[in-house]
Amino acid sequence: MAPSRHILRIGVTGGIGSGKSTACRILDRYGIPVISADEIAKEIADSHPTVREQIIGVLDPEAYDAHGRLNRPYVASRLFGNKRIQRSINAILHPRVLKEIRRRIRIHERAGRRVVVVEAALVFEAGVENILDLVIVIETKQLTAIRRVQERDNMTPGAVRRRMASQWSNARKREKADILLRNDGTVADLRKKIRFLLEIFELLRKGRPHD
Repeated sequence: MAPSRHILRIGVTGGIGSGKSTACRILDRYGIPVISADEIAKEIADSHPTVREQIIGVLDPEAYDAHGRLNRPYVASRLFGNKRIQRSINAILHPRVLKEIRRRIRIHERAGRRVVVVEAALVFEAGVENILDLVIVIETKQLTAIRRVQERDNMTPGAVRRRMASQWSNARKREKADILLRNDGTVADLRKKIRFLLEIFELLRKGRPHD
């Protein structure tokens, strides 16, 4: 991965229901800025006229609602299970998302931040890893992930499994992870693990000798 001279750039990713967003909220509470690639993608899809035209060209006018915002339920229904459409939409969004992530990292760097976190569901698929120093993969048992998504989004187990099937498997993410963080317990358990990682990063930053 590309090294960072001034600011440590950490990616956080994981499959649906893994708890990556919860992990990033914890990091934010510790004062670490978090850049959400998914939120950037939503902003670009909603506000960029050229992107709107291109997405409509791949799909149809129903891809946007009467207010000019992306019709996410409709787009999601077209994306899942259709690799050709997924590739086309990703080709429209990913380069712009990467450009905006770089811009926001530079802002934090100029502000004197030592660490920045990039939360991205598709950190590997979109090539976000190439602008990061390391990637933390949040992983959980499949049944736990399904239960979490059911409770959060009121989805059926079958619908959750179909969404999981459209993502990289845990095994594939695990192979590319720099740090693997298991999240099968409570939020308090996850907080303890993240705090431990932050303490390690701080020790490394200060360059303390080994005992």
